[in-house]
Amino acid sequence: MFFLLVGLLVSIDVFSKVIINSFFMDKSFSLWDGLVHFEPFLNTDSMSLFNGLLLDFNLSLGSLIGFNLLLLILMIPIYLYLKSIDFKNKFLYAILVLLVSGSVASTIDRLIWGGSLDFILISNYIIDIKDIYLFLSIIVAVIYMFKSLFCFVFRRKKSY
Repeated sequence: MFFLLVGLLVSIDVFSKVIINSFFMDKSFSLWDGLVHFEPFLNTDSMSLFNGLLLDFNLSLGSLIGFNLLLLILMIPIYLYLKSIDFKNKFLYAILVLLVSGSVASTIDRLIWGGSLDFILISNYIIDIKDIYLFLSIIVAVIYMFKSLFCFVFRRKKSY
């Protein structure tokens, strides 16, 4: 089921970009009173969390592809371990599916487009579907941490 979900999410991201590149690269429009804009942009500046969004390491496209592949390789033992112990935590499962999907889609972007074909403009940030996957994985992780902390604190108080 894990690989089916990852394949589906990656396919949605890749398919959306093929359609946009084929038919909508010269189109733009706004939604929700200008809050969100559809504005395709091929980001070949290797913009990422490590190149200007959060940190400024000025990594090359090849380095970013290598980082994505390393991240995916590191996620394999985590997935295999969770599977071997028949782990059923839906939060961790969702985080892993979203992270792997975003990382695979990011690697495909950089290999096919030489960057990222972004098309959703919110305020001053341009993103795509894989960025939404990665952002959602962070949101789910934060919710999971707060939920776990909440449960830990209230279980601890009951044991006294």
